[in-house]
Order: sequence, then C-alpha cells, then structure tokens
Amino acid sequence: MPRVDTRKTDRAAWSQEDLNNAMHAVIEDKVKIREAGRRFNIPERTLRRRLISRNFEKRNLGPSSCLGYEAEKKLVSHIEKLQAAGFAPNRKTVQKLAYDLAVSCGIPHKFNNERQRAGRDWFKSFMERNVNLSLRKAEGISVLRAQGMNREEVNKYFDLLTATLQEHGLMGKPGNVFNVDESGLQLNNKPDKVIAVKGSKDLHVLTSGEKGETISVIACTNAEGSFLPPYCIFKGVNRKPEYSDGMPPGSIVTMSKKSAYVTSEIFMDWLENHFLPRKPAGKTLLILDGHASHMNCFKMLEFCVLNDIILLCLPSHTTHYLQPLDRSYFKPLKTYFYQACQKWMLANENRKITRFQFGALLSSVWSLAATVANGVAGFRGTGIFPLDRSAIPDHAFRLSESVGVPSGSTSINYQNHQVSDEASLSQQLVDRPVSPKQCSTVGPSSSRPVILHNKAEVCQSPVDPQLTPNKALSVISPIPVMQARKNSKRKQSAAILTEPDFISGKKSKISARQTAGKCTPKQLMCNKTESKGKPRLRKRKISSSSSDSSSFSVACSGQSELSEENECVECLEEYEKTTSSADWIKCVICSRWLHETCTIYCNMCSVCGRMEKRKNWAAKKR
Repeated sequence: MPRVDTRKTDRAAWSQEDLNNAMHAVIEDKVKIREAGRRFNIPERTLRRRLISRNFEKRNLGPSSCLGYEAEKKLVSHIEKLQAAGFAPNRKTVQKLAYDLAVSCGIPHKFNNERQRAGRDWFKSFMERNVNLSLRKAEGISVLRAQGMNREEVNKYFDLLTATLQEHGLMGKPGNVFNVDESGLQLNNKPDKVIAVKGSKDLHVLTSGEKGETISVIACTNAEGSFLPPYCIFKGVNRKPEYSDGMPPGSIVTMSKKSAYVTSEIFMDWLENHFLPRKPAGKTLLILDGHASHMNCFKMLEFCVLNDIILLCLPSHTTHYLQPLDRSYFKPLKTYFYQACQKWMLANENRKITRFQFGALLSSVWSLAATVANGVAGFRGTGIFPLDRSAIPDHAFRLSESVGVPSGSTSINYQNHQVSDEASLSQQLVDRPVSPKQCSTVGPSSSRPVILHNKAEVCQSPVDPQLTPNKALSVISPIPVMQARKNSKRKQSAAILTEPDFISGKKSKISARQTAGKCTPKQLMCNKTESKGKPRLRKRKISSSSSDSSSFSVACSGQSELSEENECVECLEEYEKTTSSADWIKCVICSRWLHETCTIYCNMCSVCGRMEKRKNWAAKKR
C-alpha cells in the first residue's frame, strides 16, 4: 500500500482560491503584498516569490509524483479526451499509459518492467491526487445512437414539435399529448447486490430459470402523468382466461403466434380497442418511435386521421434522450418487477415463475412505477412539456460532435482502433535516440530493449528534447475518432406520420415494390381484411423424369413464367383475393410465394421440398 503522510503543521494551509484572491487583490486592486498576505493567510515571501515567477498554481508539498507534475497533468488531460471520444480507459489501460509515457519521455520510474505497466499503489495515489477522476461503471452505447443523437436532427424535431403544437392548439393542453412505447419483461428474477461472507467463493443466487419467457408490455402516458392500463403481448395462439388473473384494472392480454414483439396488427388493435376509448376529445398528439409496426401500415395511419390522432415519429437512434417513457418509466418498472420476482421466489420454494403469475406480479409493481411524478418527469426531461429544447443536456451531443477527423489528430477506425499511419508515428519513437540513463531504469542490462507498440528500441544516445508528453501520448494512445457513416436508407428523421403526403408516399412505395416483386405479402397483410377460411389445396403432378436438378430448375422457371407473381404456388389463389389468414412465405429454391399452411415444409413449396427430400435420400444411400 502507498504511504500516506499526515501533515503535522499548518504549513501551506491556504487553498488555491485564497491564492487567486490574493493575486487579484495585489494586481487588480493595488493592495500591498503584506496586506494581501495578512488578509488571505498567505506568507508575504510566498506571494512575492509567486508574483516574480508568475506561478499562480498551488501544488502539493514534498516531492512530486513519479511521472512529474507536468507529465501527469498531460496524462489526465489525455484521459479526458479519451472519455469525450467514447473510449474511456480502464484501470489497467491507465497503468499501461503511465509506463509507456515514462519510457518514451525518459522519466526515471520504478514501474514493473515485466508487466510493462505501473502498479496498483501508483494508481491509487494517482486517483487521490486527481480528485476530478473517479472509477465508474460505464454504460454501453451503439455507434448508431452515438452518431444519431446530433444537434441537427434534434433541432429539426423540436421545430416540428413546436409547429405541430401551435397548429393544432395543443400548446397548453398536456392531457392531449401522449407517448407510447413497448418494452419486454422476463419471467425471471435477476440477482442484485447481496451481503455475503467476505472471501467466499462461487456466490450464487437461485433464479427461476436459465432464461425466462419475455412478455412485451405497451405503456402509454400523457404529459399530465396519467397512464393507460398495460397492454400485454404473450407468445402463442390460445389465450387462456388465467393469463388475465390479477392484472391491473383495464388491462388487455393478446396473443402473437410467432413472438411477443409488437406487429402492425397488434398496434392497430391497441389503437382501436385500447387507446381510442380513452382518448380525450379533440386533436391528440401521440409521440412514438420509428418502429416498423408504427408506420408501415397505411390503413392504420388513415384510421388515426379519421379519429383526430396525430402521430409524431421521433428521429432514429434518439429515443434514449427524446422519449419520455424511456427517460423516466421503464427503468423503475423493471427494477420493481424483478424485485417482486425475487420476493415471489423466496415465498414459493421449488417453483418456477410462469405466465400464470405474471398478472399478479405486474399488478403489484404497476402502481409503484406508473406515478404522476414519473410521467410528468419524463415529458419535462425530454423538453416536450413544458416545451424547452434546452432540457436536452449538452453532453448528450458530445459523441456525435466528435464524429470526423479533428485538426491535428490521426484518423482512427473506431472498430479496431488502428491508426491509419501508425507505422510512421511509431517510427518516430523507434528512430529516436534514448539516453543511457533511461536504459538503466528499464532493466539491469544496458542492451535490454524498450518495448513500445511491439517495436524494440535500442538505447544509443540522449533523449530527443522535442518529444513532449503530449506528442508521446498521441503516439502511444491516439484518440480514436468515429468515422461518419453514410446516411442509411432506414434512418428516419422526425416526421408527422398522419400527413397526407406521408400516407400517399407510403402507398405509392408499397405499390411500386409490389409491382417490382420486392414487397413480401407479409408486409401488406395489415392492409388486408382477414377471414378464417381455410385455403383450398390443389395437387400438382411431378413427372418422374424430373429427378435431375437441372431439369427441375428449368421446369420451375417455366411454371413461374406462366403463373402470376402474386399467386400462391400451391392453391393458386391470388394475393388480392385471398381468403386465408395465414402468412405468406417465399420458397428458398424456386423463389415463388405460397401460404404458410399450404406446405408441410418450413421454407419450401411442396415440389421443392419433395425434390430436396429425394436428393438427401439418394445421397445417404450412396
């Protein structure tokens, strides 16, 4: 452990603020040095010496740190630059930086030469000397979110939000401004920090399962803090009445065949049967993200227009700062929910949490999270109500502003952190002569090489005086710079989804894609009327002479030319006239469309499936 000296006298008990005030009194107010020293409790000779040397910065008494005051100050500044670029270093990285900096600048040190990094004692003292640094748990963020949260997109969003509120007279109506979003809850308890015996090994906490079932919950609130009852999505087909037992009043449970995620059909049902009955009179603004289920169904958009619902889509990759439910609601909801799961596990030994207990668990925590304070705080923190774009903090744009190559820095690929001209930069240190004094600090032998960037440096002559700590750090650890990505086609800017231009554009886009054969029938299912009729299957004859794969592909291509692109290859039913509620799939071999229920093979039509089965059987027989 590093030695900590306890001061036994009051020497240099004055602070940096006292020194600044004394200097200001002498220079600006023309106060005598003796009077300023008496007023701020600083010795007269100290003030005179600092005025002559123009040194207005207080340092610690005694010897300086291993790296020296200036080099350590540059290291702290470099750490701040790494954090601003989104690559804050960990403890071992800082220790390695300290060692490389001492070696490259010829600073005598007592660091570990085998591990090539500073020790834990130095790191602890380093953190104590620099109180503006702290060891914290970082939160990951994707590159798309880092670049998407930029001032240009956010300003466009607030301009559109302001114009929409003013146009429809919603500026002073918080009860008519809503936000909707969905999140998944797992039927499992997550271990939290626990109290255990010090030094114990393999500390475990029992959970309900390896991975619990995920149930999606659609939440909605307005700027007054009033929450709608939850809308829950279970994976499956048959909805049992027991799933709703214990649910909060007014809740709805729906089933989804493939997964518990939100689809266009489910969101349409939420709008029609859950939101519309609770919608206040007059125009209503509904703020949501750019998920495909919110904007790909033009019939849903037309439904909103007929019922005075204005849909405002948030810009892509900005919901972590601009969506009220993400800012103030879902985190406490999940925290309370997993705490309730932990309590249930303690009270019910040797039992597993299933969907039958979900209603009671959600009801016990819904009222704790869905409070007026949380709802109002979400709209206030995102600058929606009251309308204030300055509510978004400046540090939210820090990563997006670092995109590109700043002046005087090296272009770095953020994925592999490789310097574009690393060889030329490292060569500066390889070719730089090193003093014999530096060689003695590296090891007992004067011929031992110094390792830096996996390149050996042989000690020959004095250190280059032009190599400053800043230059050394720029070579040892260049600041990574995210390269600006090209505008993605899927990137969605802030938009009013219920505008006539947007709806007509969506219709024309889907129609053009369908004509070109690039639009899957599943993308248009939400715009069709569903019925429960079963498809009529028609068997097709397969000639025995088509066992060869080449003749089979020719036959398929000939049939596909004669058939329509929007026709089921099995039941020959056209997509526009379909009476089946089954999804459409595309055969992976002949690329033709068919109903999911018209074949017994998962991703192939009957002809292709039987042919693949024959080929596999023949291969096994050989």
